[in-house]
Amino acid sequence: MQKFLITPKYNKNYIYINLTILHQQFTNAYAYYCMVKTENLTYKKSDLYVESTKIWKEIKKNSEEEIKDQIKTYFATPILLHLQGFIQSRSSYTPQSPDPQPLNSTR
Repeated sequence: MQKFLITPKYNKNYIYINLTILHQQFTNAYAYYCMVKTENLTYKKSDLYVESTKIWKEIKKNSEEEIKDQIKTYFATPILLHLQGFIQSRSSYTPQSPDPQPLNSTR
Protein backbone atom coordinates (compact mmCIF):
# COMPACT_ATOMS: atom_id res chain seq x y z
CA MET A 1 0.00 0.00 0.00
CA GLN A 2 1.33 3.39 -0.92
CA LYS A 3 0.56 6.41 1.18
CA PHE A 4 0.66 10.07 0.31
CA LEU A 5 -0.33 13.36 1.94
CA ILE A 6 -3.22 15.45 0.72
CA THR A 7 -4.20 18.95 1.72
CA PRO A 8 -7.93 19.66 1.88
CA LYS A 9 -8.99 22.75 -0.06
CA TYR A 10 -10.96 25.13 2.16
CA ASN A 11 -12.79 28.03 0.53
CA LYS A 12 -11.74 31.44 1.86
CA ASN A 13 -14.85 33.06 0.33
CA TYR A 14 -17.36 30.52 1.62
CA ILE A 15 -20.12 32.91 2.72
CA TYR A 16 -19.53 36.10 0.71
CA ILE A 17 -18.05 36.19 -2.79
CA ASN A 18 -17.70 39.95 -3.31
CA LEU A 19 -16.36 41.54 -0.14
CA THR A 20 -17.34 45.15 0.36
CA ILE A 21 -17.32 45.68 4.13
CA LEU A 22 -15.19 44.51 7.04
CA HIS A 23 -18.05 42.43 8.45
CA GLN A 24 -18.09 40.29 5.31
CA GLN A 25 -14.32 39.79 5.48
CA PHE A 26 -14.63 38.77 9.10
CA THR A 27 -17.48 36.36 8.35
CA ASN A 28 -15.50 34.61 5.61
CA ALA A 29 -12.39 34.43 7.80
CA TYR A 30 -14.39 32.98 10.69
CA ALA A 31 -16.04 30.46 8.35
CA TYR A 32 -12.62 29.40 7.06
CA TYR A 33 -11.33 29.05 10.62
CA CYS A 34 -14.31 26.87 11.64
CA MET A 35 -14.04 24.64 8.58
CA VAL A 36 -10.32 24.08 9.14
CA LYS A 37 -10.70 23.41 12.87
CA THR A 38 -13.55 20.93 12.36
CA GLU A 39 -12.03 19.54 9.14
CA ASN A 40 -15.42 20.03 7.50
CA LEU A 41 -15.30 21.27 3.90
CA THR A 42 -19.08 21.56 3.73
CA TYR A 43 -19.90 23.26 7.02
CA LYS A 44 -23.49 24.46 7.00
CA LYS A 45 -23.43 28.10 5.85
CA SER A 46 -26.39 29.19 7.96
CA ASP A 47 -24.72 27.85 11.12
CA LEU A 48 -21.47 29.61 10.26
CA TYR A 49 -23.30 32.85 9.63
CA VAL A 50 -25.14 32.71 12.96
CA GLU A 51 -21.94 31.86 14.87
CA SER A 52 -19.89 34.58 13.15
CA THR A 53 -22.61 37.18 13.77
CA LYS A 54 -22.51 36.45 17.52
CA ILE A 55 -18.74 36.90 17.57
CA TRP A 56 -18.94 39.96 15.29
CA LYS A 57 -21.20 41.72 17.81
CA GLU A 58 -18.35 41.55 20.32
CA ILE A 59 -15.39 42.17 18.03
CA LYS A 60 -16.89 45.12 16.12
CA LYS A 61 -16.24 47.25 19.22
CA ASN A 62 -12.49 46.89 18.59
CA SER A 63 -10.45 49.06 16.26
CA GLU A 64 -10.36 48.26 12.55
CA GLU A 65 -6.70 47.26 12.90
CA GLU A 66 -7.51 44.73 15.65
CA ILE A 67 -10.33 43.26 13.55
CA LYS A 68 -8.00 42.93 10.54
CA ASP A 69 -5.44 41.21 12.77
CA GLN A 70 -8.12 38.75 13.89
CA ILE A 71 -9.04 38.09 10.26
CA LYS A 72 -5.37 37.38 9.46
CA THR A 73 -5.21 35.04 12.44
CA TYR A 74 -8.27 33.12 11.27
CA PHE A 75 -6.86 32.76 7.76
CA ALA A 76 -3.51 31.61 9.19
CA THR A 77 -5.12 28.61 10.89
CA PRO A 78 -2.89 25.63 10.07
CA ILE A 79 -4.44 22.95 7.90
CA LEU A 80 -3.80 19.38 8.94
CA LEU A 81 -2.46 17.14 6.23
CA HIS A 82 -4.28 13.88 5.74
CA LEU A 83 -2.56 10.63 5.03
CA GLN A 84 -4.29 8.81 2.21
CA GLY A 85 -3.53 5.27 1.24
CA PHE A 86 -4.32 3.23 -1.77
CA ILE A 87 -3.53 -0.30 -2.76
CA GLN A 88 -1.68 -1.00 -5.92
CA SER A 89 -3.27 -3.85 -7.75
CA ARG A 90 -0.90 -6.66 -8.44
CA SER A 91 -1.59 -9.57 -10.64
CA SER A 92 -2.22 -12.83 -8.81
CA TYR A 93 -0.89 -14.71 -11.81
CA THR A 94 2.36 -16.55 -11.14
CA PRO A 95 4.11 -17.82 -14.23
CA GLN A 96 4.96 -21.52 -14.31
CA SER A 97 7.54 -23.28 -16.39
CA PRO A 98 6.04 -25.05 -19.39
CA ASP A 99 5.42 -28.78 -19.04
CA PRO A 100 6.74 -29.41 -15.53
CA GLN A 101 8.55 -32.69 -15.07
CA PRO A 102 6.97 -35.18 -12.66
CA LEU A 103 8.94 -35.72 -9.44
CA ASN A 104 8.96 -39.54 -9.57
CA SER A 105 9.52 -40.39 -13.14
CA THR A 106 10.24 -43.97 -14.18
CA ARG A 107 12.15 -44.40 -17.38
